[in-house]
Amino acid sequence: MNPISHRPYQGEADLFAMKRVLSELLSAGLGSYHRGDLDWWLIPEIGGAIGEQTELWFRGEELLAFVIYMEERADFDVIAAPAWRGSALERDLMHWADARLSAAARRHQQKKVCAYCSADHPFQRDILSDLGYEEGQDVILYAQDLPEQALPAVPLPVGFRWLPPMRLEWAAARAAAHADAFHPSKMTPAAYRRLLHNGPDYDEALDVVAVAPDGQHAAFALAWVDEAIGIGLFEPVGTRRAFQRRGLGHAVLREGLRRLQARGMQRVMVGCEADNEGNQAFYEGAGFREQTRILAYRRKLT
Repeated sequence: MNPISHRPYQGEADLFAMKRVLSELLSAGLGSYHRGDLDWWLIPEIGGAIGEQTELWFRGEELLAFVIYMEERADFDVIAAPAWRGSALERDLMHWADARLSAAARRHQQKKVCAYCSADHPFQRDILSDLGYEEGQDVILYAQDLPEQALPAVPLPVGFRWLPPMRLEWAAARAAAHADAFHPSKMTPAAYRRLLHNGPDYDEALDVVAVAPDGQHAAFALAWVDEAIGIGLFEPVGTRRAFQRRGLGHAVLREGLRRLQARGMQRVMVGCEADNEGNQAFYEGAGFREQTRILAYRRKLT
């Protein structure tokens, strides 16, 4: 039997192997992340670490687990393939990541280390507690099943229109909408162009945008598909501050659901900050229900 080895992330082949692990986890009811999350995390401006701070563990050509981490923020996430959940390998990776990120935190003069963990993963939660981490809330993961009957077309307020499938020439306007909706944000036109160029699962037709009468991108819902398991994802959803309270957020979300259904998705996920009651009401009002939570475990350094 081949020994277990590990190495840093090396490119697109690793990215697709990681995506397969996430699909397997979701299909088995074990995961909190979607393969589309990885494309979004490729963008450094929104906090992604893929490509620079990811370590992968293999047996031969089989990807067993990987760790995504950010040394500057001193945080990490350990993701093991279904067959390796709850294994000694996963335990060892939790300890490896804790030691590495604790050292990085001290170099960057950080006072805490943070580990992300699904509420449905008691094995990791127990390890983190044993290491001295304290549990905190981070993200609520919502989901809804799509109906069998075709969803209707979604109308927009008078003067607004749907943007056709995203084109490179619109990247600046799209980036500006994101930066405004999530102010303060590091999103730039160059960053959004990289998503269009480099996101393997990015689909221009699933970048749902409502355009205002003055041409601004007013609201958006970026959708992702996992065709192998029929599960879609929204990441991210937002409305420019000047256009909020007009129903545009619900409109782009419903239009995204319609497009995901047309692509064969049977279930759709979306994440929401656990301390944002307004956004929680927004998603619940659109038919989403809580599926699980992603917890943020933090340990103070001494």
